[in-house]
Amino acid sequence: TETYVPKWLLDWSNTYYNLRTAGPFVAIGFLLELVRRQKKIIGKIRNYFRVFVENTAISLAVVCIAEGGQFILENRNPDFRDIFYGILGSVIGSIAYYILDKLMNFKNVGHAV
Repeated sequence: TETYVPKWLLDWSNTYYNLRTAGPFVAIGFLLELVRRQKKIIGKIRNYFRVFVENTAISLAVVCIAEGGQFILENRNPDFRDIFYGILGSVIGSIAYYILDKLMNFKNVGHAV
């Protein structure tokens, strides 16, 4: 019923009901890694795995709060699959950041020669 969203996107989101939760969390995972990158440059954070786990925990908290908010909305029910897809989206965003970061560093190393 949303008129500002393209019809193809509405059809896709109605077909893949739970998967649409992953979309915004791809951006959240990417942005969390980007913010942490600024701290890595300063030298405060050295353990990439720890950062990945912390960012995943932050995403878990956000998706749980969002799903918990559905308890107070009429005609809405929280779904554990939404939590799973939210975390999956965040992980995909984090991995996309690491891949992009590695490609950019690889490109910079090639120009330094």
